[in-house]
Formats: sequence, structure tokens, C-alpha cells
Amino acid sequence: MDSIIKLLKDFASSLGKDGGTILFSRIIQMGNAFLVSIFLVKKFGLHAMGTFTVSSIAIMFLSLLCALGLNYSLPHEDLKHAERNTIALILTFMAFPLTVLVLYLYALIMAHRSGEVFEIVLFGLSGFFFAQANVLNTLLLLEKKIKYAVGPPLLTTVGIVSGIIFSDSVFMFAVFMISGRFIGNGFVFTRLEYAKVSFKTLRDKATHGLKYIPMDFFALLSDQTATIISANLLTRSELGVFGLCRQVLTACDTPGWSVMQGNYPRLVENKLAHARELVNKIQKLSFVIMGVMICGSAVLGFLIYKIEEFWYLCLLLAIILPVRYRNNFYDQVIRASGGIRTCTALAFTKLMVSVFLFPFMIINLKIWGAILGLVVLSLISVTIYYYKANPLLLKVPVKVTA
Repeated sequence: MDSIIKLLKDFASSLGKDGGTILFSRIIQMGNAFLVSIFLVKKFGLHAMGTFTVSSIAIMFLSLLCALGLNYSLPHEDLKHAERNTIALILTFMAFPLTVLVLYLYALIMAHRSGEVFEIVLFGLSGFFFAQANVLNTLLLLEKKIKYAVGPPLLTTVGIVSGIIFSDSVFMFAVFMISGRFIGNGFVFTRLEYAKVSFKTLRDKATHGLKYIPMDFFALLSDQTATIISANLLTRSELGVFGLCRQVLTACDTPGWSVMQGNYPRLVENKLAHARELVNKIQKLSFVIMGVMICGSAVLGFLIYKIEEFWYLCLLLAIILPVRYRNNFYDQVIRASGGIRTCTALAFTKLMVSVFLFPFMIINLKIWGAILGLVVLSLISVTIYYYKANPLLLKVPVKVTA
């Protein structure tokens, strides 16, 4: 127990106040996601969760693409806060019409019935608002107003709860949820100041931001290949179960991501000097979260969702959680060392493995194949990332203690 308490204290100190606020907002987001899934399964059945899982593919990609790389590029720009805010407001909302069009075309391809098209579009719009919120968090960090970051997820919660109370269809529930996300982001925009910027400035900053997208796009595509292929090879109910498993896995990945993001600037600044100390903390944390995932998924599977297969599927994913934490550590080490091309190449390699692996696994083993495919992909991924990161870590001097 003492070692777990010490680990949690180390985790909190590594995040800092700003990182802690962002993590808190993400915890609310995760709570929202579980609230949505529980309501959909209980009220409308697994096929509704399957529809939401189809939408989640679009949500993940839009949460990356609709940010336009501004969350990475704006901190590097020599601009006043008000100018950054104006650029973020204009450019993100300029992406909205194209987002709706792309979502509609995606829904036409993926929907199994006519009504499902609009459900996919509405749920998918969450990706746009997630991307916008990520950019807003960057602006809030720069202006030291990060306390407002909890606004969007809290107002989304209000929208979701309102949908649970007043909606009688999946479509109306999606309307309430998206309304909450829109109001939440709007709340943060009203907390910021603005200034005039030229068209040339807008164009230049948009171009700069887009340079950050390819690396993360390949990594995300490789991670979502299983869901994309499953959407076409599994029934909506089977896909719903797979979506629930992915939701739990993503939630359990979040503490590790948060620690690495909180430590990334320090890794860059001190040239990986505390990398060995950090990986030990990450590894210990991964085993604690693995235990939480095993116990938590049992409660969800047997008592809430009442899907016996769910716990056994999550058990397989829980076993590879330490591998995923270490993979993320290696990825951040390479990025901190300036290896952007290396990370892009590794992400593309991982994508190619996914494209060949998941169709074979899912066709032969259905939902179990999708889960086992994630296990195999994680093992392959950590191996290739280790191959590139380990030489960098070997160059770091070992601290000698008396």
C-alpha cells in the first residue's frame, strides 16, 4: 500500500498544477464516454453502441485533423495572446463545413440503415469539438487560464444528462450531447481576448500548423485500423462490444499519456537526463493501472453491461497495458531527441503491419481476432520503437550515487 501511495504522489508531482487540471478535464471526458456507452447499451441495445463505435473512428481522426496542428504550432509563433486566439477561432471554425461534408460522406459509406447516417454524423461531430478543445487548452496554458479547461467537459456532461432524461431516440440523444460540446467550447472562447490579424498571417499560421499532422496521422491510422476493419466484418452488436473494450483501454492508457506529456518539455530541455528514472515510474504505474483495468472491467462486464465475454476480452488487453505504456515512452523519447522523421517512419511501419494483420485475424476469429490483433500489434510496435529509442537512452549518462 505504501508503494502505491508513493507512486501516486510521484504521478501527481510529475504532472504539476497545469497538467493536473488537464488530466482532471480528461477524467471528466472519460466519465462522459462511459456515461454515453452505458446509456446507449441499456436504453437502445448493443447495436446503438455499434453505431457509436463507427462514429468513434471519425471522432478519433477529426480530433487530430480539425486541430490543424495549431496546438503544436501556436506556442512557437511570435504573436500576442489575442492574435493567437483570433487565429484559433477563425481557422478551427473554417474547418467546420468541410468536417460536416466529410462526416456525411463517411456515414453514407458506413451506415447500415438510412437513419443511422445522421446518428453517425452527429456523434462524429464530437471529433471537431475535441480538436477545438485541444487547441483551446494550449491557449489557456499559454495565458495561464487553464482553470477554464474543465468547462467544456462539464457542460458536455450537462448535455449528456439532459439527453438521458429527455431523448427517446439515438438521434435526439446525439443532438443533446453535441449541443453540450458546442456550448462548452463557446464558453472558453468567451473567456479569451481577440485582435485583428491579416489574411496572410492566417494563411501562414495554418500552413505551419499542418506540418505537424502527418506523424500523428499515421500513428492514429494504425491504431484505428482494427476498428475500421471490424466495422465492415462484425455485426453492429459485436462491434459494440469491441467499442466498449477499446473505450476501457483508452481510459487506462490516459494516465501514462498524461505523465509523458507532462514530462516531455523536461525531456527536451535536459536531453533525456531523467529518462531512466521516468521509465521506472511509468512501468510501476502501468502495473497499478493494469490491476485497476482488470477489476474495473469485471464490474462493468458482469454488473453494468452484463456481457460476460467483455471481461475476458478486457483481460487480454489489460495484460499488454505495460507494453503500451513502454511503447509510448519510447515514442516520446524519440520525439524529444528531434527524431520526427523516425517517428513518422515507425508509425507508417506500424500502419502497414495493421493493414495485413487485422483482416486475417478478424475474418478467422471475429471479435476475438480484433482483440488478439491489438495484442500482437502492441508487441510488434514496442519492439520496433525500442530498436530506435534504446541507442538514444544508452547515450544518457548513468547517475552515480554514493
